[in-house]
Amino acid sequence: MENLRNYLFQRYTGVMLKKIDGKFKAFNEYIKINPELEKRLQQKNLQYENSPNRIVLLEILKWKNEEIKDDSLTNILKFIEDLEREKETSNYGKISLSDLRNNGPLAHGTKGISEQLLKEIYPPYGKDGLFNDTKTFLIKICDFKGEWHNPYDMINQKIIELMEQQ
Repeated sequence: MENLRNYLFQRYTGVMLKKIDGKFKAFNEYIKINPELEKRLQQKNLQYENSPNRIVLLEILKWKNEEIKDDSLTNILKFIEDLEREKETSNYGKISLSDLRNNGPLAHGTKGISEQLLKEIYPPYGKDGLFNDTKTFLIKICDFKGEWHNPYDMINQKIIELMEQQ
């Protein structure tokens, strides 16, 4: 989803997210020439200078969509906001699906991700709802026509096969 945000930012602002000499100069300039955007980011206490992170990009895209009112962008932002919505969990406190993904073993961290945890964060469906919603999103918004496989089911099946060989 982070690549999608980068693409959307570039598409709707015309600005490339490119780091030059350790700074995102074009990104910083875009915010500076839009004082209402800069004020909005400041009011939300978002550290935005040289920081086109997922939260800042989402906020910029929401601001841009208020200006242009693009139905496709509205649908995409709703899906992304669902991934960013924090839910109270029994083991990790408040956490969003995006945070959980970043802290999971297939990304940057070591937090275990269970079906129960997914149901707490993405009620009432857990992983099945998340994958169905993602599939619907890809088909409807991104015009995806490929065959859909849950990559985690495929990984789990391979792990089971390897364990059975032992």
